[in-house]
Amino acid sequence: HISSASGLPSNITIKPAAISNYSECLHAKQVATVIMTMAPNATYYAAYYGAYMENAEWLLSQEVNVINISASLGGGVNSYTQEAKWLDHIAFNHDVHVVIAAGNNGAGGVSSAAMAYNAITVGAYDDHNSTNTAGFTVWDSSSYMTSVPDRLPSKPDLLAPGAYIYIPVDNTDFNVSGSSFAAPFVTGTVVY
Repeated sequence: HISSASGLPSNITIKPAAISNYSECLHAKQVATVIMTMAPNATYYAAYYGAYMENAEWLLSQEVNVINISASLGGGVNSYTQEAKWLDHIAFNHDVHVVIAAGNNGAGGVSSAAMAYNAITVGAYDDHNSTNTAGFTVWDSSSYMTSVPDRLPSKPDLLAPGAYIYIPVDNTDFNVSGSSFAAPFVTGTVVY
């Protein structure tokens, strides 16, 4: 949902799209800021997630090799849907790393697109402002599976910082939480 690179480093190319909801653009800029902080020397591309198949094809045409998805695609939880199958297809057939947020449903389950076998599904943890990892906990709303349905992967694959993340964007400081903000830490690490 990035419609303007203003406030972001200049190494980003944006696929043109008519975006009218600034709050969505803000979310994307916050996510991009985390990724770009983790791997500042990479080349970045951004596309609107609403037409995700078409826009992912555009990303692939730009020869990207890591795709971050910090949005919910499709519906449902803990099920292998068409969106998950499609993400498996692009990861496997295009040699692309797909990093996707698990969702913010807590014990309600992992977002169905995040059930892709070949995607890195990321949940959020809370460090409670400590460096002692023994005290880290799963962030209250971070999606997880209470049981694993037959023939499905256990998701999320890993947890990353996702509670009370400080992100400065557009001359404003934000304190945000969610798997949307945990996934870019992993994406930036993969890019780096």
